[in-house]
Amino acid sequence: MVPRRGFIGKSVVEKLLRSCWKIDKIFILVRAKKGSVPNERVQQLLTSKLFDKVRSERGESFAKEKIVPVSGDMGEDNLGISEEDERMLVSSNISVIIHSAATIKFDTFTKHLAESLFLEESRTLPFSFVIIRPTIVGATLKEPIPGWIDNYSGASGLFVACGMGLLRSMMAYPDAVANIVPVDIVANIVIASPWFQSINKSDVKGQHVQAGSDDSKASESLGSNLVINFGATSSSMVDTSNFRVGLMYSKLHRALQSLEYFTQHYWEWEVNNLKRVEAKMKEVQLRAVEGIGSDANKHDSDWTKDWNVSIEGLNWAKYIEFYCLGTKKYVMKEDMAMMGKARHRMKKLKLIHYGLVILSTLVTGKLTHLVIKLIMKLWQILKKQSSYILRHPYQKQKLLNV
Repeated sequence: MVPRRGFIGKSVVEKLLRSCWKIDKIFILVRAKKGSVPNERVQQLLTSKLFDKVRSERGESFAKEKIVPVSGDMGEDNLGISEEDERMLVSSNISVIIHSAATIKFDTFTKHLAESLFLEESRTLPFSFVIIRPTIVGATLKEPIPGWIDNYSGASGLFVACGMGLLRSMMAYPDAVANIVPVDIVANIVIASPWFQSINKSDVKGQHVQAGSDDSKASESLGSNLVINFGATSSSMVDTSNFRVGLMYSKLHRALQSLEYFTQHYWEWEVNNLKRVEAKMKEVQLRAVEGIGSDANKHDSDWTKDWNVSIEGLNWAKYIEFYCLGTKKYVMKEDMAMMGKARHRMKKLKLIHYGLVILSTLVTGKLTHLVIKLIMKLWQILKKQSSYILRHPYQKQKLLNV
């Protein structure tokens, strides 16, 4: 894995440990930081709530025994890997390499250049590869826990900002499809695609992982459900006692700037390669259920348990609810036991808000009434003046001379 600390990378590592437990070793490239060695950083990673299910199902020491940290740096020659570690990796019978290092800057042009360069240079490579292109990656749908998220990127920051009242409106194209895909589904695809490639000996060069062209109706409902769910769950995000609102607003402003182009445009992609992967997985799963081949059956049964690679039929309203609550719990680190207090505070804030709206409406109405009266008064004066001038032409000439 290169590297493992990203949002997707963590999910892939967790899925490998929990569902592909027969794997011998998982080598992870880790950049050394001042004051900490790679092994310490990996151990810190494994304390995340994301790995609770792995610990409960496989034991406390399972992940530590499987993961081998390798010191390196993506920005250095030879990935910054020492000669000793390189010899160790070469002799370790590594069968799959997952490159998940990425930038979250939305510069699609440079990513296209990088991919084009890779496709050009890869023609002479002695191994096959698959390129996964996820769209907006969101919180987990169900694995290993619903709603897990660890960052403010993408939709997460918007959910928090709306829930805290920092964001009341934003520029967006109302008919755009929100191409959000849960990270656990992305992790499944990242792992399943090399498997599909190896058993089919195919030349699949790229796959699109996105929700849009095949699930537009569900995506359209996402917008309305988002509004509805904020009414129901935003109360869980108003406990700002542990937050520096100014810093949060600054981050929000930068996030909105980076998302502006994407909220006002949308794209539809064909996902034929992904459908081929899904069809093959369903075939394997059916074979396992029917018991065709006892040895293959056991292996396939282990492999195909909870390997969803599609968002077809996804309940967006429920997913957004999980997403919002997960953002509160795992990103904002708020106490879920305080939900009742937060809802009570939200009710008070709503009453204050409605009171201010009513007051401002009354004040505006009163001021409007006074302005109208003043205009009518001036109009009456002007009419009288005009009538007087018409009746006394001499006065009119005198006024013109003046």
